[in-house]
Amino acid sequence: MTPAPLPRWATLLRASIPTSTDPHQLAAPWMRDESASAGWLSKSAWSLALIAYWRQQCQDGRPPRVWIPDYFCNGSLAALRQLPVELHFYPVQPDLRPDYKAARQRAKDAPPDIFLLVHYFGQPLPTADAREFCKHSGAWLVEDAAHVLQPVAGIGAEGDFVLYSPHKLLALPHGSLLIARAGGASKLGEDGLARLGAPASWSHQAGIAIGQARATGASLQTLVWCAKRSLQKLGLRPRPAPLSFDDDPGAATLPAPAMSRFAQRLLGLSLRDLPKASAWRKQNLLVLDELINGSAGNTLELAWRNAPSSATPYMASYRTADPQAELTQLRARGLHASTWPDLPPEVLASQEQHATALALRASHLFLPVHQSLPRCELIACLDSPTTSASAPASIELREVDSQASWNTMLQAVPASNLLQSWSYGQSKRATSGWQVQRLEMHIGGKTIAMVQLMTRRLAGCLTISRINRGPLFLPGTSPEIELACLDKLGRALGRWSRARVLSWAPERLLTGRHLVQLGRSCFRLLSPCGWSSSMIDLRQDEAQLRSGLSGSWRNMLNVAQRNALLVKESREDAVFERLLANCQKLMTDRGMVFPDTLYRTLWKQLREDATPGLLLVVSDGDELLAATWAVTHGRSATYLLGWSGERGRKLHAHHILLWETMLRLKADGLHWFDSGGIDDERTGGIAAFKLGLGGERYNLAGEGWCR
Repeated sequence: MTPAPLPRWATLLRASIPTSTDPHQLAAPWMRDESASAGWLSKSAWSLALIAYWRQQCQDGRPPRVWIPDYFCNGSLAALRQLPVELHFYPVQPDLRPDYKAARQRAKDAPPDIFLLVHYFGQPLPTADAREFCKHSGAWLVEDAAHVLQPVAGIGAEGDFVLYSPHKLLALPHGSLLIARAGGASKLGEDGLARLGAPASWSHQAGIAIGQARATGASLQTLVWCAKRSLQKLGLRPRPAPLSFDDDPGAATLPAPAMSRFAQRLLGLSLRDLPKASAWRKQNLLVLDELINGSAGNTLELAWRNAPSSATPYMASYRTADPQAELTQLRARGLHASTWPDLPPEVLASQEQHATALALRASHLFLPVHQSLPRCELIACLDSPTTSASAPASIELREVDSQASWNTMLQAVPASNLLQSWSYGQSKRATSGWQVQRLEMHIGGKTIAMVQLMTRRLAGCLTISRINRGPLFLPGTSPEIELACLDKLGRALGRWSRARVLSWAPERLLTGRHLVQLGRSCFRLLSPCGWSSSMIDLRQDEAQLRSGLSGSWRNMLNVAQRNALLVKESREDAVFERLLANCQKLMTDRGMVFPDTLYRTLWKQLREDATPGLLLVVSDGDELLAATWAVTHGRSATYLLGWSGERGRKLHAHHILLWETMLRLKADGLHWFDSGGIDDERTGGIAAFKLGLGGERYNLAGEGWCR
């Protein structure tokens, strides 16, 4: 394993081909404000120096007073220290927030000109107090988001300047982004941004500021970086050397201010992988936390976790009463455990004023969570020698040919899904080249799990199997037996030695326990971006369901009910076809694929199985205003299709249709209602609408394969 992410070979080769890059397009994932200016430099250390240089020019050459948190890397101040500045280190609290009480007291004698607020480890710190503090003192607010992969709520919305360092989280030799905002805490305005000069000149200005007339790319550092990463990709990865907890790493050589063309091309090729990089990091953090929590004898405690959080973690942070012992043990296991940060000498020299920062430095260590970590090796490093799956030989697989037997098992599952239902399997077989196979898993004659899979043979010899959202476990199955079942399925269906390949999206929630469970089996995760949706508990009474709705959703429902809309149930093919056609047009207009043939076949199959689901409509004469279709499976149901015309949207017909859907499913004795998938990126409006139902959001672990 490596302490930093590794690039793909194809990405390295493509970045080596000289091509032009657009700095504005490269900055797009980090821009929250179209009126802001953004420029690329090699390191955020140069961004800090450049901001101080600009402030000095604004105050007639007087050295700016720069306030830095005392829990901060001294190496990041290398360029800033070459300028005529006054550095003041303000204290932080144990939760890493600035100690504003102490800061206000100190500001009476030495008010800041620049105030640096750090979003540590990718987690947003509150910015309101910092904004008010800067307004009162007349300081520029700088949000240091060097640990942040992409802005989330609470990051980059208040600062006059925002710093990002993509090279810290992506496979880049260097590369940092400086964003200047007109509407930040100090209200620089468009005139203020204009005085900073064109972003293309910022790297040159940074060089001029410290006496370097030439500001070129970091070509030598780039070559060294490429050579090192290439050797690591070839397998030359020395184990972590012993490290003393009290030793700070030496300051890295500061490259020239400009970001090299190669690094820009490499970044451009990496932008499409940002969502996956974020997902891998979040999952690796869950895995580490689960393994460390379950490790006997360790003294590590989780530190600085904001849960639930949409932020991407930079590193995994832990506090410990015995830092040297834990550091030595983790590095001996092959993990690149480290200390952080290399505190400034001014902080080390004033122990009483900076007691909290010194205590944090002396009690916390960090582990990498980057996207290149091999999950199986990570688990192997932290697993105890006795950890293993239960013997899969004790588990029997049996074919299920009876629809009644399958539906009986599905009824026993607390919360099932549509893709494991009998009707869906039949529909999939009828509309594709796949064959359906249904298995139940037994131990000592007792059914413990069920799984529906699709199979296909290629060239008469290779069998490809596909499991989507399975297996489903019956109540009372222990985690050890679940692990044994997963391993049994993978080995039975996915052995290359038997010409079998298994593609698998397991029905495993995105939790540390489940990720470790999958990692201990023969399953290998290929994509961390799994299915996401929300589940509403229909066992609540009507008043509880209504109170669970979001405020705006409930208000729209009230409007719809005052409109006295008449909701009717329909089982007519013609009505379903109109709903299907409208949904198809809607999805096609958005550039998305719509499986109309599968839905049509499923509608017919459900009618044959006497479980047509619930098709509700609101009409005005012959005019269809809105319609929804929910499909039942076991004790659960899934919202599958919905459409509203222009009049239906004005009348909020969709709100009353879904509300009636939940009430009628509840009356039929169902326990769970799945909102049918949530995609925050591609269909944000629909996602917000579904989340307004008040269900519990869930995410699945992702997709992979067994061999």
